[in-house]
Amino acid sequence: MNSTFDYAIKLLLAHEGGFVSHPKDPGGMTNLGVTRVAWQDYTGKIASEADMRALTPDAVKPFYKTRYWDAVNGDKLPHGMDYCLFDCAVNSGA
Repeated sequence: MNSTFDYAIKLLLAHEGGFVSHPKDPGGMTNLGVTRVAWQDYTGKIASEADMRALTPDAVKPFYKTRYWDAVNGDKLPHGMDYCLFDCAVNSGA
């Protein structure tokens, strides 16, 4: 099947929002749906608030592809089901 990842990531990012750092949010500092802890784990580097604020859709696209899309074998799923499982993996874990 042809990959629909580029379309799926656009849909996902439209709902994930921008930078937030609310003290009552268990995810902590987050931008474009990516938590600081997950970003640091992915990059292997400490991420400052400035680093998190600077994240762009292009910067987080490989993160989402590796961590979630590939984890659910998005390219092998029927259209529609690919996005559904991708979104579930992002919000509940792959």
